[in-house]
Amino acid sequence: MKYLVLNIIRDIMGKKLTYDELKKKFEEANTKFLNNNKVIIKRYLSERCLCANLAYELRDVFKECGYNDIYVDVEYNRDEYNIKKIYSYIHNKCKNIVCDLIVHDRNDNNYLALEMKKIPEDNESTNKDRERLEILTNKDHYCYEIGIFYELSIDDGRIEICYYKDGKMIETNKYNVLL
Repeated sequence: MKYLVLNIIRDIMGKKLTYDELKKKFEEANTKFLNNNKVIIKRYLSERCLCANLAYELRDVFKECGYNDIYVDVEYNRDEYNIKKIYSYIHNKCKNIVCDLIVHDRNDNNYLALEMKKIPEDNESTNKDRERLEILTNKDHYCYEIGIFYELSIDDGRIEICYYKDGKMIETNKYNVLL
């Protein structure tokens, strides 16, 4: 009930998190992540480790803005008490899912879903992650406001970030970073 009231207050006061606001907060956190974690990135640590460190930066960005009821979780697989499931068109069946990183209030509001891949990665795994973001941002499913596919090439310092909204990829940004 408390979160419902907070969300109604945010809606009235114009503080509901939009796609653009979430994208801006992600980009701020990503800049901090890249600046603060060069050592672990260069050492080829696992996606889980990288996502956990990105989660720390995202959490701090939201806390700095006063969003104390928003959580950033890594490898989260629940829809309240049930295991989160989606229908996979690639496999033509219902599948349990675990998203690499999500931003939510652990109640009814899903804000950001992120899948991360380090290059090289097999195409099947990449396609599954992209499909997951299409489904998670679709208004008929879990209604995440923004989905982010984060592809990191450690060897040449290239990052490609694809943004999803309403079940579709709508924007891709490519960066070269010095690691």
